[in-house]
Amino acid sequence: MTDTEQEMADVAVVGAGPVGLSMAALLARHGLTVVLLDRGRHGVVKPRATHLDDEAVRIMQAMGLTGELEPTFYTPSSFTLYDSTRTPVANSTLGREIGDQAWRRDYMFHQPTFESRMREILGAAPLVRARYGVEVTGVTQDADHAEVTAYDIDSGSTFTVPARYVVGCDGAHSAVARSMGVETEDLHATQRWLVVDLLINEDVGDVDDELHTVAVAPPERTYTFVPTGEHRRRIEFKAFDHESDESLETPETVWRLVERWVTPETAVVERADAYIFAATLATRWRDRRLFLAGDAAHQMPPKAGQGLCSGLRDVANLSWKLAFCLQGRAADTVLDTYYAERAPHTRTWTLISSGIARAIEDLAAGRRPDIEGEQRPDSRPPLGSGLHGTTPPPAGTLSLQPFLTDGTRLDDHLGLSFSVIARADVLAACDERTRATWRELGAVVLDATAARYEEWLTEHDAGAVIIRPDKYVHGTARTATGLAALTAQLDVALGANTTSTTRKEVTA
Repeated sequence: MTDTEQEMADVAVVGAGPVGLSMAALLARHGLTVVLLDRGRHGVVKPRATHLDDEAVRIMQAMGLTGELEPTFYTPSSFTLYDSTRTPVANSTLGREIGDQAWRRDYMFHQPTFESRMREILGAAPLVRARYGVEVTGVTQDADHAEVTAYDIDSGSTFTVPARYVVGCDGAHSAVARSMGVETEDLHATQRWLVVDLLINEDVGDVDDELHTVAVAPPERTYTFVPTGEHRRRIEFKAFDHESDESLETPETVWRLVERWVTPETAVVERADAYIFAATLATRWRDRRLFLAGDAAHQMPPKAGQGLCSGLRDVANLSWKLAFCLQGRAADTVLDTYYAERAPHTRTWTLISSGIARAIEDLAAGRRPDIEGEQRPDSRPPLGSGLHGTTPPPAGTLSLQPFLTDGTRLDDHLGLSFSVIARADVLAACDERTRATWRELGAVVLDATAARYEEWLTEHDAGAVIIRPDKYVHGTARTATGLAALTAQLDVALGANTTSTTRKEVTA
């Protein structure tokens, strides 16, 4: 028999990895009811994702997590790519300094610690119902809602979960993606590596013969060496075609490969898994009431450390749009902008990651890749055309987060709302109709001086900026008239009324 949960959830989230947990947390912060489903009764015990950038940590800030978790993160200092003679070919200085997001540019984190704490937090969240140890077998939908079918792995009992929307954060073999019949685009950067995670004994001295580097060994075996924590190291070894996963994962093979750094007396192998790194994009991330996020929507080689970061951007983008639609503040068509905005952004990072992976292969084969010198993918790709239409940057780019004069970060005052930041004279000249729209949006309105945005506005020849709940710039305006037009355009884009505003007016 199949039992049906009686209460309709706003959103069912399938998958409780970092992306699914973050999706549930953000939705709950927006006031939505969530059912979270995952196969594992407990979080992962082996390290998997390891890198976060400052935007990802800013998203965690929105979830209220950084105060306790950020001190546990590890900050690397540099990355160097060597050829087979151990000659540096390219290097990059990583972000230990606080940047424009009010966080360091790069962090390494421990996924088991993160998942464990997130499960504790969501377990106490009144708007989230978590069901762990369940296998999702399918998803159906009609005009009014969707239903997730699953069974309890221990008891074998089957049940369904009704929800207004379903978000599949369930990885590369997503059950939600199968239900949607989604095809994937192959970006041709598939490689197979042995991933070895080591926990180094605390009393052991420096084992970092190439500290904070990516390295290419002599041609017989390519590897990358990545410090992932104060006493943790990840070493990835390129697999040969004739090697089976089973032969690579044996203790004998693993210890033989890592013996130049550690022995069984000085370290513990936390993980040794043969893994296929792929570069793929799902061709659709939405099917009416069903959505994909994270690895269910895209995969990329880990060489730029942007896989999890991209998944966190997905849920930051989608969560507020679902909330606005369910709360009657936006039309359903707004949900189509999720794929339109996120897919081009993710494609850019996938190509960057794939390029680094191919460069490592080129070096191992004795070819010289065209990446010599100081390297850093510093560019933050803009969103694809979505709510902001085709308005050029800074529309569609990540906003600045300054520290305020009291030492707090701006987002701690903005929360998960729209925000309007403007010079005092521009704000004073705004009409009541525009202010009423801000109130309907629940926007936070701040003087540019108080928000420490004066320099940014000057740089962009603007007197005001509207920032979305996911902290991307919706647009800028020079005057109160332009800000009124920009506000009206946003109102139309959300589907809140039928007033039309031209792009020419928005730039006034």
